[in-house]
Amino acid sequence: MINEKWLRKNITIPLYQTIKGTGYYEELDFITSFHRKNQDEIRKFQFEKLKKLIHHAYTNVPYYYDEWRRIGLEPNDIKTLEDFEKIPVLTKTIIRNNTDRFFADNIDQSKLIKSGTGGTTDSPITIYFDKKRAKIKQAEMQYFREWFKWYIGDKVAFLWGAPQDIPNIQNLKYRVVNRLTHNKLHLFSSLLNNETMGGFVKQLNDFKPDILQGYSNPVHIMARYILKHSIKIHSPKSIVLTAEPCNASQRETIEKAFNSEVFLFYGCREGGYVGVECNKHTGYHINCSSIYMEFLNNGKKALPGELGNVIFTDLFNFEMPFIRYQIGDLGIHSNDKCSCGSSLPMMNFFAGRETDVFVTPSGSYVPGVSLCDRIIEDCNGIQQLQFVQNVIDEMTVKIVKGPDFSDRDMKQLDERLNYYFKGELKIIKEYVPDIPKEKSGKTRFCISNVSKEI
Repeated sequence: MINEKWLRKNITIPLYQTIKGTGYYEELDFITSFHRKNQDEIRKFQFEKLKKLIHHAYTNVPYYYDEWRRIGLEPNDIKTLEDFEKIPVLTKTIIRNNTDRFFADNIDQSKLIKSGTGGTTDSPITIYFDKKRAKIKQAEMQYFREWFKWYIGDKVAFLWGAPQDIPNIQNLKYRVVNRLTHNKLHLFSSLLNNETMGGFVKQLNDFKPDILQGYSNPVHIMARYILKHSIKIHSPKSIVLTAEPCNASQRETIEKAFNSEVFLFYGCREGGYVGVECNKHTGYHINCSSIYMEFLNNGKKALPGELGNVIFTDLFNFEMPFIRYQIGDLGIHSNDKCSCGSSLPMMNFFAGRETDVFVTPSGSYVPGVSLCDRIIEDCNGIQQLQFVQNVIDEMTVKIVKGPDFSDRDMKQLDERLNYYFKGELKIIKEYVPDIPKEKSGKTRFCISNVSKEI
């Protein structure tokens, strides 16, 4: 009998990628060879890429040409990595207000891939990149996934998002292709109660995934449910968590419930895998093959061990360059070398997209991260949102109207809130000019002050 995993890895997945033009094995060879470099070689590689990107942006991208000329900065002024700090920091507000001016003049926009950032900490932006950049992201993802014991052909269950996040999941073509290739199981974390979690346990035990990937809070809620009811659950090779911080207590609970090792990674749609935890679990290795990362505190370079804003430059996006982009997260970089042997520099993800878990009067749980992408994506005219739950049957929604705000946005918002909360909460809407930031500098999307005892 032919092994299904072997068949997917060696036949159906490569064939599907060839048909779709998404094969990334050439890029994977580059990524694999890159990770043999020492730290000096990594810095040299990154600076050479930065110089090419800076010259390209100055020559071809209207925003950078106008802005850098305004402050008297030319590409030849950047002679060292330290000189790179002369370039002004880029914010989401700047990008949102100048989107069309970030496209390079010498590219065909119709051939670009469109994506968007999440909305967990601030309002989102639209980003574009070419197929080559998409393949590099995919290659990096595959390279780092092997740190998690996640290999091509593995069966993967996702505790993730809501059904509308994957609109074709019931489509026959999708189901056939999924079965023959990646063989994913989607368990939607938009609402978690005893009934849904019991169903998820049965599906996991039947599917027997090699890997379980999810948001930290929903997986933690599932783990507590499993332990409370002494449920026997299939143990994946690894559990991979992202999108939210996962503290030591949550990790311990999840590993105990599933009898599996937990791995964390810090990712974003702007750059894919940004920081990745290895099997030593001592912090995040920064993905240097396509990202140049800085940490700033009050506009100056943060010292090792000092909390700073994450500043991000994509080394391979020449179509819509993001140069010294303040992504909206906070972290701490370290000079420590990991005992795993990797030369990649380290960071500790201290305070990122902080979301909370909401609870309904009937005892169901709604992880805040499940609200973020879909609601903000649907409500394009809303510039910022914040959800605050101080009592179990009530939620305050703070709304900052954007220039394109319309009644349609409110209709979409009401529909999404009703989908998640089933009318159990009284919704109080407040229109505000701005949503204040926390002391950490973050804008928290979801705040719940209600006890969540299971």
